[in-house]
Amino acid sequence: MSTERRAAALVTALLLWLLWPGGAAHAQTDPAGPSPAETIAAALREQPVYVDPSLRSLLDEDAQAALAERIAATGEEIYVVVVPLVRGDAWDGDPAQLVGAVSDRLGGSASYLVLEDNDLWLHGEGPSAGDDAFYAALTVNIAPESQGASLARRLDHAVDLIAGGRAVEEYERISAEREPPPPSAWGAAPSAWPWIAGTAVLAAVVVLSLVAARSRRAHPRPLAHTVFDSIDAAGQERMRRDLGARLTATGKRLAALTVPDSDAARAALQQALDAHLAAGKVLDAAADLPDLAGALVLLDLCDAHVDQAVAARSTPRPVRHCFFDPLHGTRTSTTPWRGLGTRRRVTVWACGDCATALRKHRQPEALPAVLDDGRRVPYYDLPPERSVWAATGYGTLHDDLVARVLRGDSGAAR
Repeated sequence: MSTERRAAALVTALLLWLLWPGGAAHAQTDPAGPSPAETIAAALREQPVYVDPSLRSLLDEDAQAALAERIAATGEEIYVVVVPLVRGDAWDGDPAQLVGAVSDRLGGSASYLVLEDNDLWLHGEGPSAGDDAFYAALTVNIAPESQGASLARRLDHAVDLIAGGRAVEEYERISAEREPPPPSAWGAAPSAWPWIAGTAVLAAVVVLSLVAARSRRAHPRPLAHTVFDSIDAAGQERMRRDLGARLTATGKRLAALTVPDSDAARAALQQALDAHLAAGKVLDAAADLPDLAGALVLLDLCDAHVDQAVAARSTPRPVRHCFFDPLHGTRTSTTPWRGLGTRRRVTVWACGDCATALRKHRQPEALPAVLDDGRRVPYYDLPPERSVWAATGYGTLHDDLVARVLRGDSGAAR
């Protein structure tokens, strides 16, 4: 029999085996036993709290049982997963990938609380972006009463916030109390603020390169936040096309939008229209990655104001992009930062990865800008008079980003 006929016979036999009753199911059986995600999911079917044996000193059996009873009393579908997460493990150290793998097996639309970095830093995932689980974890992480608290107390607090539907409200309250002082408190005019830390804070900044944000399996970021090769010209062109499509879709949504008859709704709609106009202006003239990131930020602001208008809220849900790189998204919290070459500490909004880097005394990866001499530097190292993005930290330092863009501040449009 020829080699080709042997191969054909082998393929045929394999297909017949897979089609035979029970064959495919048997093919999927892992002889090495269940995967880590399957092990966790099986345990969660019995009790909504899973703790890896290596971490039971953080949450012993009595504490697990008490937490499970607390969750049951809420009537909510909440799971707690406490496992060591490290780069190179089954989830590459990413809590969102862990949640995605487990929720794939459990189904439903539960909220998950996961221990991140084994240092009592919580990560929240739920059925939709911006949900209570995410903000509950953020709130517990930054709440003053949580500092130094046990893992059990922190989880109790997070569960209560999810069950009570108060996570966003509490996060907004605590975040407002932690807002950085106004520029005048530093003895400088607002236009000179970003950064007095721009020349002093980062005078000795090393050259940083942008790495693409990991895609999250559990809840993928919106299209404009997915992975881009941010240095490659082709990657920037793809980003430009995706942002253009989103700009058009958002415009159609605005045109068809019906909002409640209230002053708050009308004001929010006008803010959405202004942000959409600013995003179009930036995208039309975008010359580099920082400008494309600016268009993304403005579209996110537009969406936030649309949601505000529809709900007739007086203030929008918090939309704060990561100061270090707005492409990291809006899942951020305030965190102290001391730039290289300075003793001055400031408070910035940072995503989970950047906040973790700061806690470990590492400089976060930053969105790069290119100087006239071809050198790449973090975008915030540009003089504020040259870049509206550096001057406002993409809107995280000042709330008038849209107004600055519409009046044509430098760097907003060329």
